[in-house]
Amino acid sequence: MSRRTVFNILFFILGATASAAVPDTLLLHMYDNPMHHLYQVREKSEEDRSKYLFNADTLFYRYATEGYAALPDELYYYYHDYVSYMSLEEAEKEVERMRDAARRYKSKALANEADLMKVSVLDYYKDSLLQVCNRIVRKVAVRAGKEGDAVSRIRAMNFDFISNYRTGHYAYAFAFAPCVVEELNKLTDRQYTERREMFFHLGRAYMDFRDYPRALSYLREALVDTTRFFFDRSNIRARVELGNYFRTEQQLDSSDYYFRSIITSRDMIKFRPYYDHLALVELGYNLYLRGSYDNAADYYRYAADFACKEGYHTLAATIFTGLGEVYQVKKDPVQVKAMIDSAFVYLHKGKAGADNSVYFRLYPLMYKYYAEKGNMPLFQAYLDSATVVRHRREERFNAQVLLRAEQEVAAQQEETAAHRIAVQRRLLGWITAGCVLLAAGLLVLWMFYRQKRSAYRILVERSREWARKQTIGELPLSVADDDRLLMHRVHVLLEEEHLYRDPDLTLDSMATRLDVHRNTLSRVINLIQNQNFNQYINDFRLREVIERLSDPADRATILDIAFSAGFRSQQTFYRLFKTETGLSPALFRKNSVR
Repeated sequence: MSRRTVFNILFFILGATASAAVPDTLLLHMYDNPMHHLYQVREKSEEDRSKYLFNADTLFYRYATEGYAALPDELYYYYHDYVSYMSLEEAEKEVERMRDAARRYKSKALANEADLMKVSVLDYYKDSLLQVCNRIVRKVAVRAGKEGDAVSRIRAMNFDFISNYRTGHYAYAFAFAPCVVEELNKLTDRQYTERREMFFHLGRAYMDFRDYPRALSYLREALVDTTRFFFDRSNIRARVELGNYFRTEQQLDSSDYYFRSIITSRDMIKFRPYYDHLALVELGYNLYLRGSYDNAADYYRYAADFACKEGYHTLAATIFTGLGEVYQVKKDPVQVKAMIDSAFVYLHKGKAGADNSVYFRLYPLMYKYYAEKGNMPLFQAYLDSATVVRHRREERFNAQVLLRAEQEVAAQQEETAAHRIAVQRRLLGWITAGCVLLAAGLLVLWMFYRQKRSAYRILVERSREWARKQTIGELPLSVADDDRLLMHRVHVLLEEEHLYRDPDLTLDSMATRLDVHRNTLSRVINLIQNQNFNQYINDFRLREVIERLSDPADRATILDIAFSAGFRSQQTFYRLFKTETGLSPALFRKNSVR
């Protein structure tokens, strides 16, 4: 198939969406009567520039009299395109306006909405504010349940799940997820317009942790032929996730099906042109995996102009990475380097974090490029970077989190069942049977406690054995003498001078201390220890913490011990300690009786 033919086909498929690239145009398609979007009132400012005000009073009245389900798009616009741009002080005043309206109209549902609006304006990525938000939404969930306000209850529960998941409190989020699913199954799409969107969030969360059966079940719940609301992107986003899943399973035909279904979908939703072009990029990647490199490049180039002009920087970086992969196969190093540079330009424009998904493909592209160029230091550096990115994701989305969450849910269910049985026995007056059950329950709890205590002590002893191991063992004969000598010098600095206790210790500072190049030091540590520099140093710190927590005579606080061992962040310390030992520091110390 010629390049011109491919472009003609794509132009035919995307003709409608390409002409509707501006969100306002999509709004006109969605609302045949412009006044339907009635809260947006235009006013001329002194500089004669258009300024939009929002008629919140009408919104509050309709919410109080008609309910949440009557105005989902308007509420979405209100929160995302109006309140989110306010300062915290302005947003808190808006919350009070909603509370006043709730009192004026005597609407309990609007009062609950005011509490939910309160948490929406707080920065819950800060731990202290997350705790405040959690307390508020849990009170709303309980209160709304008593009032029979099922929508406010499920919206509060959704916020509880999403906020804790996004901030890394995965065990709690997954322990809470079954409660969310139970409530969602009680409601219809008409009663709760965000129902399918919530199933999408649940499905994507389980997909992150590779629990594919549940992920696929929830993502398919998010699929619908045509969405009724402009804000509801759950159908399209679920198809993206499903397409990516089937690609990882090497079922490219199924993957293509879901990506093509995005392009042919009749959904008129926010950011629709973006999702159309994203689908093209993903189809291009599937073509690349099939070995159809020229066709893959055509798909990438078609989407590149849109991504660059519209400011979708991550999408643009993905496209240039894909083109780089194509040029690498075609043995065109000049173009490969140009695509790598372009990808970094757009990652920089988008202020991409170190965990951006583009790096999973960009770093391998780079180390292969530098290997072919014979630049071994840069090859090693980007190979290390690819390894770090992969390990960082594996640590973040550890399947042990799901296991712990399931254990917590099972324990809660067992406790609830036992409590119900005891209550029923007391109500029926079966005193004797109740006593037997109580005794049996105590025995089970005692055995469970002993078993749990024994398991904890096994974990403690394993951690002690790990801490007592030599940090550098017998080296293979294949290790060069210079590398052996350098590793011995590193060992002296860390084991005898305890250099790891310096919280500001970096690869550069240690390399300077040893008078070697940082890449040489990094390579030797990777070669001999099979770890990167940070992992190697943190192992020394963890060993010292484990030894001190195991000493009953050491009365220092846990944080004092951690900081004296060289940790800078409480959060980092707790995460690494629990990953290594399977226990929290407090639980480890409690079970460290020698």
